[in-house]
Amino acid sequence: MIFREVELHDRDVVCDLLLAMIQEMVSVGGHNIADDDKATAWINERITSGVDDPEHLFLLAESDTPDAAPLGVIEATIIRPHPVFKPKQILHIHSVFVDPDFRRKGIGRQLLETALQWGEERRCVEAELNSLVGNPALELYKSLGFKVFELELRRKI
Repeated sequence: MIFREVELHDRDVVCDLLLAMIQEMVSVGGHNIADDDKATAWINERITSGVDDPEHLFLLAESDTPDAAPLGVIEATIIRPHPVFKPKQILHIHSVFVDPDFRRKGIGRQLLETALQWGEERRCVEAELNSLVGNPALELYKSLGFKVFELELRRKI
């Protein structure tokens, strides 16, 4: 297995993985996608602008066979709290997705550990991510030391 930073020519592969992640999020209680074309355009723009940003990470997991099949992806950004709070750098993990055929083989864990190391090398003092309540990856996040920090409450009106 190979882990490498995404390059611009990987945009379509990464976009497909992230769209699959969003579709899966819908199935466990996420928001419905309004339009696949708009989602694709938005993701492609995000990849294009993030690939060369030194505070943005896109990491691709690939098989080490000649076909280099994509197995998973992670996206993270260095963020800073609102100015009313003491300054610090936080690694915000936007997306983690592993192809369902390759899950439970340690790929998600390796993607997360590599991203955490990347953030630590850039002086981030903590990492955060958001997850839906029904996400089966919650156990993985907890096993890596993530804990509930705040809750978002909603109701229909």
